[in-house]
Amino acid sequence: MDFAEADRQYVELKQLCDAGTLSAEAFDQALKELMVQDAQGMWWAKSRNTGEWNYHDAATGAWIAGQPPVSQPPVAPPPVQPVLQPQPHVSQPQPVSFGLRVLVYIGSFLIPMLGIILYFTHKNKPFESDRKMANIALILGIASLALTCLFYAIGSMAQ
Repeated sequence: MDFAEADRQYVELKQLCDAGTLSAEAFDQALKELMVQDAQGMWWAKSRNTGEWNYHDAATGAWIAGQPPVSQPPVAPPPVQPVLQPQPHVSQPQPVSFGLRVLVYIGSFLIPMLGIILYFTHKNKPFESDRKMANIALILGIASLALTCLFYAIGSMAQ
C-alpha cells in the first residue's frame, strides 16, 4: 500500500467511525493495517485523531509527526452510506443459579445488610426466580435483624 491509498482509506474509515458504523476498536485495527513502510525502511502511520502522518523513530521508539517522502493530500470520497455491521454477540441475561440462590439465602441470614442490598439490586430483574430470591433475601435479612434484637433484649434482661 502506498501513502496516497492509505490517505484515501483513512478518510473513509474516519467517516465511518464518526458516523458510528465502525467501532473504535475496528477503527484502530484498520489504522494498523494502513501503516506504510518507505524506501528507507521507516514505518509511517496515520494519527488516530488528526490524520497526520507519523513515523516510527527506531532509536527512541517514539512516533514523531512528519511528512512522508511521497505523500499526496487525501481525496475525499463521496459520502458513505452507513453499512450495518453485525453486532458482537451479547449474551442474554440468565437467571441466578440454584447454588447461588442458596448462598444468597445463607448470606442474607448471616449478614442482614447483604439481604437488604440484594433485595434492591434484584427486585426488578427479568426472571421471576430472581425476584423471588430478592424477596426471600429481604425477609431473611429482616428476620435475622429481628432475632438479633430479640436475643439482645433477652440477654440484657437476664443480667
